Amino acid sequence: MVDVWLPQTVGVLRRGRKTFEQRRRWELGRAELWSSRRNIAAAAAWMLGAALVVVVLPVGPTMVRGAFAGALVTSWAWMVFVTSLIRTYPVTMGEWGESFTREVLASREFGWPFLDDVPMEKRNIDHVAVSPRAVLAIETKFVGAGRQWATDHYREAAMDGARASARSVRSIFRSQGVRDVPVDAVLMIWGPGARQLENDWTVVDEVHVVKGVAAADAWLRYCNVGDISAARAKELHEILRSHQAMRDAHAGAKTRHAHESAGSSRPGRLRSSES
Repeated sequence: MVDVWLPQTVGVLRRGRKTFEQRRRWELGRAELWSSRRNIAAAAAWMLGAALVVVVLPVGPTMVRGAFAGALVTSWAWMVFVTSLIRTYPVTMGEWGESFTREVLASREFGWPFLDDVPMEKRNIDHVAVSPRAVLAIETKFVGAGRQWATDHYREAAMDGARASARSVRSIFRSQGVRDVPVDAVLMIWGPGARQLENDWTVVDEVHVVKGVAAADAWLRYCNVGDISAARAKELHEILRSHQAMRDAHAGAKTRHAHESAGSSRPGRLRSSES
């Protein structure tokens, strides 16, 4: 009997659940906008005020005045957007890299079940996929054009992170009595700097280093041959998903407790001790 990996077994990011990088980008962007609020307000006063003056003053055709005023307003909006993008560039690139990896894993040709953003105690695993060859603990890195990957001081940290993710996945399985499943560490490299890698994909110090989408296709085919059945993959995926749900619930409870503690520490009306 042929074991068939059906496309519908693919597990994707739950609707409404943001990954660690998405949450970090949102929080950083919000913090940057708040810290720059005075500059943004000053620019708005000047540019929006100028747009209002252009519209009100009866100089030139109405259509030209309206177009010029619209250009001023649009310029202010673009200034805010570009400034925010530049200041959150590292986090934005990290999020883009994770989205590229997610698209690769979601290939319906292979139908592997996978999860994004598997939380641990003090860190998270970008992606965990269950292939026929092994469970894949995947970390994603976006390497800019100005970075020298071969000598980059972040290289070893990235490799260590991938190995740590593989150890974390093994610990999740061991906690459920599963010890006979191979777990491989994977580092997916995206961005202009990925061209510096000599091989499209290779294994370096027990880490699968995969470069870009073209290399990812060949690597996926390599991992698509192995002894893990579709039924077994579903069981392993369910263990990982249960762990993710448990961690999410724990994080949610900590957040609610922190909010309640902050609320109770604020001065307010004293409750009467009388019945």
